[in-house]
Amino acid sequence: MSICLMVKVPEGLVLAADSASTVGDPGPAGVLKVFFNATKVFQIRDLPVGVLTWGSGSFRARTVASLVDEFENTDEVRELEAAQLSISTLTNQFWRYSVSG
Repeated sequence: MSICLMVKVPEGLVLAADSASTVGDPGPAGVLKVFFNATKVFQIRDLPVGVLTWGSGSFRARTVASLVDEFENTDEVRELEAAQLSISTLTNQFWRYSVSG
């Protein structure tokens, strides 16, 4: 179980999450390993965008952390500036990037 939290304060939003991640087997083995240092909170470059993750820590045999790291270093994202930021556009770009690899 993951705990993700967002709190709105006068200065902006605060994002937080626990750091435990469980690797399991749907078969009789059950829980294989519990890691207590998983990264579940990310910022996209220096943009005012935060990403929280819970549930599976991987997508298509990749960690979510490596996927976010590669995505934020694409030319498309590097050229974005906070003034021209659209969350819906960024979300669609991330989805397209994640399913194309």
